[in-house]
Amino acid sequence: MRIESIQLKNFLCYYGENTLNFSDGLNLVLGANGYGKSKLYDAFQWVFKDGITSDREASGIKHTSLLKKALISDRALRETEVGSSVNCEVQIQLTHKDEQYQLKRKYNINRIDQDNWLEATNSSFEVLKKDVIHFKPLTDQQSADLVERLLPADVLPYVWFQGERGVNSIIDTNSKEALKRVIERLSNIEKWEDFIEISTKCYNTAKKEFDQALKSSGNNKKEAEAAIQDQAKIIEKLGRLRTELNTTQTNLELAHDRSNNVLGKHKSAEKIKDLKTELRILQLKLKETTLELDAFHFQFTKNLFNKNWLLMDTKYLVDEFEAKYSKYADNVGLRKAQLALGSNEQTRLPRGVPEKMHVQSMLDKQHCLVCNRPAPFESDAYNAIKSLMPNLNSSINMMPDITSDLRRLWGASNSLADFTLNSESEIREAIDRRDYLITTQRELKREIERKDSEIKTEIQNSGIEHPEDIINTVQGATQDIETYSASIGRLKRDIEMSEKSLKHFETTLKKLGKTDIDPKLGQKLELMEDLKELTIRLKETQYQKLVDLLESKANEHYSRINKPTGAFYGTIKFQKTTGGGFIPEIFDDNNLRIDNLNTSQTSSMKLAIIMAIVTANHNRGYADKYPLISDAPISDFDEKKSKSFLVEAARTFGQSIIMVMDYLIDDERRIERYAPDMARLLDLAQAILANGNNLTVQQLDLPEGLSATNRSEIKIDIRKVHVI
Repeated sequence: MRIESIQLKNFLCYYGENTLNFSDGLNLVLGANGYGKSKLYDAFQWVFKDGITSDREASGIKHTSLLKKALISDRALRETEVGSSVNCEVQIQLTHKDEQYQLKRKYNINRIDQDNWLEATNSSFEVLKKDVIHFKPLTDQQSADLVERLLPADVLPYVWFQGERGVNSIIDTNSKEALKRVIERLSNIEKWEDFIEISTKCYNTAKKEFDQALKSSGNNKKEAEAAIQDQAKIIEKLGRLRTELNTTQTNLELAHDRSNNVLGKHKSAEKIKDLKTELRILQLKLKETTLELDAFHFQFTKNLFNKNWLLMDTKYLVDEFEAKYSKYADNVGLRKAQLALGSNEQTRLPRGVPEKMHVQSMLDKQHCLVCNRPAPFESDAYNAIKSLMPNLNSSINMMPDITSDLRRLWGASNSLADFTLNSESEIREAIDRRDYLITTQRELKREIERKDSEIKTEIQNSGIEHPEDIINTVQGATQDIETYSASIGRLKRDIEMSEKSLKHFETTLKKLGKTDIDPKLGQKLELMEDLKELTIRLKETQYQKLVDLLESKANEHYSRINKPTGAFYGTIKFQKTTGGGFIPEIFDDNNLRIDNLNTSQTSSMKLAIIMAIVTANHNRGYADKYPLISDAPISDFDEKKSKSFLVEAARTFGQSIIMVMDYLIDDERRIERYAPDMARLLDLAQAILANGNNLTVQQLDLPEGLSATNRSEIKIDIRKVHVI
């Protein structure tokens, strides 16, 4: 099968009509996060599986019946008028055995009103075959048969996979059964199971005949019957134990599958969970900062009065007041002196000095206590003292006396001036604190916007809306794996003990048979037993040959992926486990196992094994029959390893379609946009051409002014990149 093109109309983020054309060799589709790479991969899945990638479904596929209008572009939905219909469609055109076919899947809905839609339950699917000029539809049965031939269910996982999640779902390096399942699915090993079943039936027939003869014999009849009964009980127990073991192993595989289905999303789920936690912390900090800023503004207003900040820089007014008050006092004294001279009075004392009671005392004593001279009644001295009484001096009382009020104001102003000495530093500290809070508030708001955008982008890229479900699934599956693994260990020990007991009874019955029955029956039983064991050993030998072939091919791919990087990579070895399975591990040149492999080593090992699964099946020709389609398989690789993997993919598969973010750089001509890294692409093209393969490059881009997070406006542009 060769995919010639895929056309997408209003499918997910692909608003309107979009077409990507493909050729033999490596087809590279470049796209930044949120630019439609995963949705393009989903388009292939939707056509063949009637569903897209899901983390919450056991099969890993969420079907159309559950998705419904979520399949259709948000922009197309927004633009659909009430009473009108809108549909999404994906068409894949391909060639199979020199015949051209079109595979079309459509989904249609109608807008009832502004908020409600009439949604179809299922999508429609048809296959058309080119007949000379026109494409003509096949029957439903013909279509189903063709799809199965184009991409058999046992092959699909090894040629179509999505990033780390897809790789882990195929090759679980922690599962003892992973490689065993691979070989059983992709080999003729099931024939040996038929041989074992036939030889086991022959043995059981001979055993039944042998036991019947022992029961009928005269000698040791009771002993033989007891041994046969005990043997039957052991066989029955073994049957129950093996059935329970098979069930438990199946449950273990399902637990592994359940874990693998979400394992690739587990990191994204953890990341989203951590981002949401960080967002909540930022929101709490923003709330605290906003409350503190509000409290600051309230307290700042109070301090204008409580701390007399309003009087800051008014000391010059106090000084001016003091000067005017002093001048006023001088003027009052001068006026009194002038009044005294004008009435032939002595120079007058300041008003209010001495006080009234002292004046009255001098009048009563007829003696001036100021100058210590007598002042006889009605004398000039007596009358001068008498004039100092406020109520007796009509010329002075005619003018208001505010001296005492001014004295109080002067004292209060000096006191308030002292309070404002630190006002400038206090206000500066307060303003600095306010500026800090405003800056912090602004930065927190920006950080919250960035964090929220990061969460939305991660959700859009991963398709995970509820990360806690993914995390709970992994935790639950991990717990089930531990439980089932422990049960399997116990059951195997019980089976081993029962098999020893069974051997004991078989030996006992054989001894009894030598003296009591026809020797030919014993010989027949031994022959059938040998035949059964021989078929089991031959199956194991054949199985080991397949394992050795798979290991050899895996190392060829593994070496070609890693050697150009110049870094250590070691050798893959399939280590046999007690349950008959295999676990791939890496060994160094000294045959020492390497623990704590980094992510890049683990990923390249798994990808090498996947390639080996395809290339090891020479008879079936998987590598040439089926195109590789993968989304983000090299996200863990550096620049050198990314190149070597893509070169190896081009060498391995007749056609491969790989979606990656690599080989993109910031576009200097456009803000927040990307451009192909032409230098790296040229280097890749030359390496691929050197092996006789082709490179086709296309870029998924966003028009100016659109954001990947604005789903109601998003539209994908598809651009052909001319490398050579």
